[in-house]
Amino acid sequence: AEHAEKGNVCSSTTTTTTTTTTSGLKDCRNLEKEEEKRKLLEKKLQFRKELYEQVQQKEKILEQQKVLKAIECSEIKKLNKKLNEEEEFEKLERKRKQLQTKNEIALFTKERAILFAKMNEARTMFDETFKLTMRQNLKDDSASEMEAKLQIRRENELFKEHQAIIKEERKRQNDEISRTIMKQINEIEELKLSVERQSDEARRKRMKEGNNVLMDQLKARKALLEEQKLLKREMFNQAKKEYEDYLKEEKIRWENQRKYKWQFRKDLNDQIRDNKEIIEKQRQIDLENHRKLMMELADQEKLLKKLLSEL
Repeated sequence: AEHAEKGNVCSSTTTTTTTTTTSGLKDCRNLEKEEEKRKLLEKKLQFRKELYEQVQQKEKILEQQKVLKAIECSEIKKLNKKLNEEEEFEKLERKRKQLQTKNEIALFTKERAILFAKMNEARTMFDETFKLTMRQNLKDDSASEMEAKLQIRRENELFKEHQAIIKEERKRQNDEISRTIMKQINEIEELKLSVERQSDEARRKRMKEGNNVLMDQLKARKALLEEQKLLKREMFNQAKKEYEDYLKEEKIRWENQRKYKWQFRKDLNDQIRDNKEIIEKQRQIDLENHRKLMMELADQEKLLKKLLSEL
């Protein structure tokens, strides 16, 4: 009886230990699952937050691009307006100078014509006076006055020579004046051409400067677009790398979890098998003890019967 009681107590203790161990393993496994779920949720939230920040950054960059483009368009319009105004001013200035030159040439031509008319009028008056004087002298011609007339003729010849010299001098002066006028006209034309060339050169210079400004703006905008493109590519590559790292981590975690589950299942099966072996051994011990107890009871019964028969 004592051996049977010991066997029952040992069997009960073993069963309780097995149940407690299994329950503890289940609780531990549940806690690990909850912890893994929490970490996975945190990673997902962090990934979503980073994606949202990247989207916000891209939207901010696009807004900056729109503002820069609007500023660039405004600057181009202002520059074109300024160039058009300068071209209109240059056209008006060129027309004014042409009109001024034309008026100066017309005034000079008019004054020269008046001067020539006065010179011709004086020459005509002198010729008329000379003819009248000669006719009057011929009418009053007499023998006593012949010498005086010859003297007058010589004086007239000298006067004619003097007039020829004066005429030649006037012609030379007129030619000199004409050359001077033509020189002045040529100088005016050259000055006008020089002013036009300077205006064209200044306009070309301004247009070149404007084009250089536009080219600089285009280069700056191109550099900004390239920088933004590189930034977007880097952000995309970074997000891609982070996502790949996340997938690798998830794969490693899943592999570790699978290994852990396999190891846990293996340990649990080993523990169950060990418990079964312990229970089986305990059952064999209990059976052996029960058999020995029954044999002892049979021997005691035989001994009791023998004692009773002797009495």
